[in-house]
Amino acid sequence: MPTPLTTPAPVVRILMLHGYTQSGPLFRAKTRALEKTLLRHLRTSLKQPTLELDLLYPTGPLRVIQPSIAEAGSQEANQSKNDNSEYSSKNNEGGDSWAWWRKNAAGDVYEGIEQGLDAVADTLRSASGPVTGVVGFSQGAALAAMVAALLEPGREGKFASAVATTATSATNSIDGQQRHAKMPFLESFRDVLTAQQPPLKFAVSYCGFAAPAGGSYDAFYDGGLSTPVLHFLGTLDSVVEEERSLRLVSAVAQGESRLCRFVGGHFVPGGKREVGVLAGFMADCLHDGWVGSS
Repeated sequence: MPTPLTTPAPVVRILMLHGYTQSGPLFRAKTRALEKTLLRHLRTSLKQPTLELDLLYPTGPLRVIQPSIAEAGSQEANQSKNDNSEYSSKNNEGGDSWAWWRKNAAGDVYEGIEQGLDAVADTLRSASGPVTGVVGFSQGAALAAMVAALLEPGREGKFASAVATTATSATNSIDGQQRHAKMPFLESFRDVLTAQQPPLKFAVSYCGFAAPAGGSYDAFYDGGLSTPVLHFLGTLDSVVEEERSLRLVSAVAQGESRLCRFVGGHFVPGGKREVGVLAGFMADCLHDGWVGSS
């Protein structure tokens, strides 16, 4: 008698991007409870009792030297001036501190961002199947929106247009020095697209922000992101100014952006309400035409 064929369990594969001064393993530890609750919600909402989550937690490539407690306090007093001050004494037990980029002194260039995105591309290429969505916290949330944008149809053309415009613009040169040279489309993501990674079904931003407008990174947002994005903003967040977070909300195409405010500061909320909003958003994004990847 032939052995019955078994249908592989559907998989929701999610890229999880940590914040500044964190690491993949630390972010995993901090979101472990969220993972269990989310899986239960999705199995119920999608009517897929065997569904599994495959959460990928890469670590940023740039090591960060942790400030002393005194330095941290000084940094927190100047949050609005420096993205690199997303520091909390609770952020990184054990000194395993990494970043996806560092801001330059002028605040308009993300130094090392190419390395950060290349590290994400490596994770996408080495995954055991196509990635369904991305979740990020703080700097990782800003990166999550960029990753989603890079995987959208037509986005490479936006980068090519931005680079071409910069090269021919007379206003781009002041005192013989070029300003805001536009970032080109990355070869590493061209490879990811060649490997048949489809556009993401969703992105989730916890306490995220958009890169400064009019700078090197406009092509990420040009025309609006078509990927659905859920934004969580803490009402007491003293690390990322609300204006910068709302700029990311506005960078998403009309009808594709959802905003959830929660009472609290700069962290990933795990309350029943917030997890319910997260699960409902993901289920909505996965219902239409989603088959799952094993």
